[in-house]
Parts: sequence; C-alpha cells; structure tokens
Amino acid sequence: MITACQEMPGSKTVQKLVWPNAMTCRTPDSATNERLPILHFAFLCALEGAYFYTICTIFIFAGILSVDLGWASDRNGAGSVAGWLQSSNVCGRIFTSPVWGFVAARYGIKVVLTITLSSMLIGGILFGFCTILIAAMSVRFIFLGVLNAWLVLTGPCALAVAGCERQTEVLGLIFAAGCGMQLIGLAVGGWAYGMVEQFPALFPSLVGCGLWIVASALLITFARFFHKRNLLSRKRQCKRNLINLIHPFPSPSL
Repeated sequence: MITACQEMPGSKTVQKLVWPNAMTCRTPDSATNERLPILHFAFLCALEGAYFYTICTIFIFAGILSVDLGWASDRNGAGSVAGWLQSSNVCGRIFTSPVWGFVAARYGIKVVLTITLSSMLIGGILFGFCTILIAAMSVRFIFLGVLNAWLVLTGPCALAVAGCERQTEVLGLIFAAGCGMQLIGLAVGGWAYGMVEQFPALFPSLVGCGLWIVASALLITFARFFHKRNLLSRKRQCKRNLINLIHPFPSPSL
C-alpha cells in the first residue's frame, strides 16, 4: 500500500491510499469526443423502427381484423385470435435466437442482417394478403419470428458502428427510437387499416415494408461497417478494456 498526499485548497493536505497494480478504467477523451457516424446511426434507428412497427402495429387492429375476415364470430373469439396472432412471431424466436447468435459469430452479422431484412420485408407483404388464419399465423411465425434475428444483432451492430466506448450510448438511442415508433406506428397502423376492404391489413403492412426497404438501402451503403473483420477488431478492443475492468483488486498488505 502506498500513501500519496494531495494538497487541497485552504492549505490542507489529504492523504490518499493507492494500491499497487490497481487499474482504473477510463474512457479516452479522443474516443468520447468523436462524433457518431450519423448515417450509420440512422440505419440502426431505421431498422429498430421498422422492427417495432412490424411487430407492434397489429396490436391496434388484431381483434378487428379477426372479425372482418371471419376468423372469430364474437368478442371472446376475437380476443383469442388476436392473442395467437401477436404471439406467433415470439414463439418462432424462442428456439432460433441462439442459432442466429451462433451464425452471426461464425459468419458475421452482415449475413444475418441480410436474412433478417429480407424475411421481414417478405413477411410484411405476405401478411397483408393473408385472408386465412393459419396462413397469417404461419407468415408471422416463420418470417417475423424464425427468420428474424434483429434482437440478437442489436448489441453487435451498435458495437460495429460506435465502438466499445460508445456502444451503450448508441443502444440507448436505438431503444428510444423503437419506443417512439411504438407510439407513432400504432397511430399509422390504425389510420391505414381497412383502406382495401378485401385485404384490410394490406396498407399497414406496406408501410412497414417501406421502412424495411429504407433500412435495406442503408445496409447496402454501409455494409463494410458490419463486415466480420471489422467487428472482430472492435471485439478485441472491448476485450482488452474488459480485462482492465475486471482485473482482480489486490489484497491489502500490512
């Protein structure tokens, strides 16, 4: 143990105890002062917004949709059908999320991002034309659930764009964008519902497809940032910072 003296204002001296080999985890000023890449950050927010819009918009009209298309005959039946519609995509993610995590770690997040964007776009289009309950549930289960890996990729994407030092900041902004879309998306979905009588959910689904197209265009533009080699270099830097953070605190010596 080493005693260090620090002079304080007012001619007072304060003793500080400094432990040998103790490490402090401090973010470099150069890393925190760098501006975030706006367009790359916009891509992640667009992806988060498209995800929450596609998943949550059905909340506003699921019961009405089940009655309009003859999937339920009364309110009790409409509630049951609406529950199955909303949970079908979640059931699809239960067993495939670990698989997508393995695929992303082995082949890179760019591959899984491409699959996710394609599946959500196709699923949105197909769901808008579904008039049979089992078909609607199957579309949400497969395209919006089984093939949807965005929740697995949120952290790695933030790491690829902002680096280890600022990934938590970017994650907070991404989740804020998702929450905002939950508010706006429900209003848009309710407004667009029923514009086509034969396919009442078509227009709300097409709005979500438009968001996925925007996200896909941004991914094509900035695909190199999500390359496996770029992500591995980011991970190595984070690993070094993590080792410093969890370095065992030395036992005090007499």
